[in-house]
Amino acid sequence: MAAVPHVPPSPEPPAPALRPAWLWAGTTGSGSVTLGRKIVQVNLGAFGILLTIGVYFMVYQAMDNEALRRTGWAQLPFAAMVPLVWQLNRWGRPQAARWLVFFIAMGGTLAAIAAGLGTLAGSHVYFLLFAVLTLSFFPLQDWRPALLLAVANGAVYLALDRVGWDPHPALHALPPEVLEGLSRSFVVGCLLVAIVLTAVSEWAADHNEQRLAQLADTDALTRLPNRRALYRLLDTELARSARGQAPLALAVLDLDHFKRINDEAGHEGGDQVLSMVADALRQGQRAGDVAARVGGEEFVVLMPATELDQGVAALERLAARLARLALSHRGWQGWLTVSAGVA
Repeated sequence: MAAVPHVPPSPEPPAPALRPAWLWAGTTGSGSVTLGRKIVQVNLGAFGILLTIGVYFMVYQAMDNEALRRTGWAQLPFAAMVPLVWQLNRWGRPQAARWLVFFIAMGGTLAAIAAGLGTLAGSHVYFLLFAVLTLSFFPLQDWRPALLLAVANGAVYLALDRVGWDPHPALHALPPEVLEGLSRSFVVGCLLVAIVLTAVSEWAADHNEQRLAQLADTDALTRLPNRRALYRLLDTELARSARGQAPLALAVLDLDHFKRINDEAGHEGGDQVLSMVADALRQGQRAGDVAARVGGEEFVVLMPATELDQGVAALERLAARLARLALSHRGWQGWLTVSAGVA
């Protein structure tokens, strides 16, 4: 028999199209779907800060007003800190990333107020947004610091709104309609941030639910459908076959002497053999067929719209493909045979 090279296990399912690296930084090792969603929100919030500061910086510089120019430059150092938020999440430090993103947001807003805006244009409305976002960025078990941060932001807003902060004198030189436009842009910006973060949170939750459902139906070692997924598919195909009087074939394969493989090659070698078998089944099955792992070394191939003789022929081709696998692991070498049947 001719030996064929080992085919590495199939890669993980492709990521969604909307998956920039900065947005999902740190979610891989989060260990929790909810925590992963919080990390996404923090990463997106950091990007929103960077985008907001960048846009306003360009607008302020274009308006040729000393107060606005000072405001733009005062916020740039806080924008420069945004990549550190993503890096902290990559390092597995989401708590530090959450606190940093609020430090950047609050510090940047206070810097803008102190450098030139004051409270004349209503930029302190952002503190109300920050108070709301604490509930989105912090997980439920951290409700105490989240509540403290929300109260602090609310208090800062109320203090600034009641006491006020005088702007740079040059700001008074702006026409009233420009000041009104700035004030409205701050309110609209807060609303847009809240809407976008809510939408992304829902999207991330939906993606995580789909991923969890996929993991629940997938064998971790071979990435084939597991027994649970097979039973659900089998129920569906049996019902479809009964309605349309269509044939349905099911093949069961059991690897021969698998205990001996584990004994001789070790369990790591046995896992490698199972992965090779799964790849061979994936590559050898016909369109519409479903191969699944239902036990230690037991596999099933569901073949819709297949007569018995067609199922036997398909199973013989699969068995021949498996027999050609050249098994090797750290000096151990062997071949594979299967016991199989079709109904």
